Amino acid sequence: MRYIFDSDALIKITKAGVARKILQKIDGVITEKVFQETVKGKEEFKDAVLIKKFVDEKILSVVKVKRNREAGRILKGVYRLGEGEISVLHSFFSERVDFIVSDDLAFLKVVDINGLPFLVPGNLISKAVEFGWLAQKEGERALNNIKHLINKEEYQLCMGAIKELRR
Repeated sequence: MRYIFDSDALIKITKAGVARKILQKIDGVITEKVFQETVKGKEEFKDAVLIKKFVDEKILSVVKVKRNREAGRILKGVYRLGEGEISVLHSFFSERVDFIVSDDLAFLKVVDINGLPFLVPGNLISKAVEFGWLAQKEGERALNNIKHLINKEEYQLCMGAIKELRR
């Protein structure tokens, strides 16, 4: 399965401490713009260093954005999205991606209204536990690592999903 990340989601799974394990199990993609937003000029941040390392190790691919007509149609009249999210939407179609991973509420609203498949970072972590990519304790620890960065409801739902797997 192919997953495309926006900056915020990629940073969150990296801060959660599980990006490497997840990226080794999926075909992870970011756009050049997302790479710039997360890495360029941010060498003092641990997550930026790790993201660059994932790209260098080829467990995360950087793609050049190709404009897509369907994305253009969806974006018509949408003004509150950043360049990274816009690039993700275009690449979702042009790169034949299966899921968008984002935590940007304005972007997720656009994605959801248009019926596009998406996951938020907590969701991706709980799914990684469900698929056996992460141990349950590891998933719980990852969610706790980003508890202060994600929506309270997202945290509770995803932690509940992980704990439910024990039964």
